[in-house]
Order: sequence, then C-alpha cells, then structure tokens
Amino acid sequence: MPRVRKIFKQREFRTFLFLVLLFVVVGFINSDYFSLQNIDKSLKSSLIYMVLAVGMTFVLLTGNLDISVGGTLGLSAAVCGTILRDGGNILLAVITAILIGAVIGFINGFGVIKLKIS
Repeated sequence: MPRVRKIFKQREFRTFLFLVLLFVVVGFINSDYFSLQNIDKSLKSSLIYMVLAVGMTFVLLTGNLDISVGGTLGLSAAVCGTILRDGGNILLAVITAILIGAVIGFINGFGVIKLKIS
C-alpha cells in the first residue's frame, strides 16, 4: 500500500492524470474531438515536433543542451521550400533538407566533442 501512495504523490503521475481528465472533459464538450479525422490531423500537425523531440532526447541523454535545433529546422525548411518553389524535385528537396540538418548537427557535435564547446 505505501508503494501506491508514493506513486500517487509523484508529480508526473498527477500531471498525467490531469492530462487524461482534460482530454475527457474536452471530449464531452466537443463530440468531434475523439473522431478519427481530428486525431489524424493532430498527429500530422505535431509530427515534426515529435521528430525533433527524439533528436533532443539523445542530446539531453548525453548531458548536453542544444538550442540550435529550431534554427537548423528553419534553415532546412527554407532551403527545402526554395527548391520546391523553383520547380525542383521533391525528393531532391527532402534529401537536401536532411543533409543540411546532418551537416549542421555534425558541426555542432564536432564542436562539443573535439573543441569542448558547451
């Protein structure tokens, strides 16, 4: 029994319960909230943040902090959009954006590991 009380006192568990309660309340207020279309739209709109969160997780697990992720994302997206606007191939645009992100990530990693820049 003391273990259960300890779990209920944890801040993370209370936050999770609040989030579940919030979803249930909003679901009762708006009947379309739990529709498959809304869930699909929500997942598609948050996909880029999920990918960024995975990358940031690896950075944080190494004990570092990288605030250049947003700038790298913006630069990659701008180059990708420019290529597409000028009539370029979508595959070329996506590969170029990924390569830009990888090169900037490599430069940041080199700076942290070899040059001891925090």
